[in-house]
Amino acid sequence: MRLLEEALDATPADELATRARLRARLAVECYYADPAGAESLSEQAVSDARASGEAGALAAALNARRVALWRPAHTRSRLEAVDEMIAAAQAAGDRESVLQARNWRVVDLWELGRIDELRREIEDYERLGDELGLPHYRWYVPLWRASLAILAGRWDQGRALTAQAEALGRRAGDPNTELHTGVQREFSREVRFHLSEVDRDWSLLQAERSPVPEAWLAAVTQIDARSGRQDSARKLLERLTGAGVAMDVNWLQACLLADAAADLGDADAAAYLHARLEPCADLFAVVARGAGCYCSTELWLGRLAATLGHLDEAEARLRRAVAVNDAADSPTFAAISILRLGGVLAERGDAAGAHDVLGETLARAEALAMPTVAAEAAAAL
Repeated sequence: MRLLEEALDATPADELATRARLRARLAVECYYADPAGAESLSEQAVSDARASGEAGALAAALNARRVALWRPAHTRSRLEAVDEMIAAAQAAGDRESVLQARNWRVVDLWELGRIDELRREIEDYERLGDELGLPHYRWYVPLWRASLAILAGRWDQGRALTAQAEALGRRAGDPNTELHTGVQREFSREVRFHLSEVDRDWSLLQAERSPVPEAWLAAVTQIDARSGRQDSARKLLERLTGAGVAMDVNWLQACLLADAAADLGDADAAAYLHARLEPCADLFAVVARGAGCYCSTELWLGRLAATLGHLDEAEARLRRAVAVNDAADSPTFAAISILRLGGVLAERGDAAGAHDVLGETLARAEALAMPTVAAEAAAAL
């Protein structure tokens, strides 16, 4: 960052396009270290680029703006920046930047739960990627389609697409490939509650390697809470919520910790996480650049409300989670949501309602080849 700052200081005030590009790069570099600074730098970069009249500089500045705004509080603003970035990159004749903007657009549409638009965007991205022949970008297409297949319960198709993404990414020499496909395989196991297959040590290793380990540790917390390592789960949950859960690009960690808090019955953590997640109720928690998606946040808020004893709220949120996930072609998370709804109805003393809901869960889980979820429903029945 120091070299960028020095270069910016040395650039004449009237060289607006150059200053815009330098500020844009600096904004990206300080995303984690200084979030407010990143937003301010990206805003100024866009302003300078507009004043310069150079479309390429504007595309670069808007790319940085999109990164600086990568928080659930700014999802719609991110999408606006990306749409303008596409127009600027097209005006500059920079088709690679158009492709990068469409990559961002996939993630943002997913977070907004706009699945039909997401599918069309993937098709547009694929056509442009094929035309440009840039291998660094093309492996995302099977990665995204694998995530959609997993959410729909098409497990074999998901595995084949993950392998395809891995092969394309390795051929391109993209270091992100191994991480994203590894996350996707863990995600597929976690969605099915296949705890014996989830690689806890792999997540711990990623936490050690990452400059922001909290999201990886949140995954470990969820694994431990589900698999009976309650002492470990409680310690991690207390540590991570005590330090503060960042609602940034890694805000998925709040959903994972919500699941753990519900399993552990930790009301203090549940209250804290409910406050963090409530503004995100209408969003989908996307894993990285689309390696997975935990779908409607209403599911996790419903679990937290139940933990807090707010059963009316829990029921309402879980019913919305079922409807939203079904509409988003995610019957897997709809099945999980209806399983949790059955638990809430049972806790309320609505035995008939719980019986009907859990029976539906069992039927859904069996149809989706989710035997562990089916077993939980059968045990509850």
